[in-house]
Amino acid sequence: MDGLYAEQPDGSMLFHPLSAPSDEDIARLARAVCRKVTRYLGQLTGEDKDQQLTLDQLANASVQGLVATGPRRGCRMLRLGGIGEDAEAAIMGKRCAEV
Repeated sequence: MDGLYAEQPDGSMLFHPLSAPSDEDIARLARAVCRKVTRYLGQLTGEDKDQQLTLDQLANASVQGLVATGPRRGCRMLRLGGIGEDAEAAIMGKRCAEV
């Protein structure tokens, strides 16, 4: 994100540029996303599994390197690695982190 717009009292919009995120910011974001997705998948109940993809279906798509949901379902995807609730994010390069 390059910045944000804020409405001024006269109704005009003023752009406020933001600095680029640091490598640590990206690593923190990657860890947070990993924890939330892992927690969400762990909370699926039997009833939820009947209405949503099961963990088996998600794992199967992952092993095959396929997108499991959405309009790109079944398409090939880039596999980034394993996850875990306590996984640490490794900074891979400038503004790039892997969990």
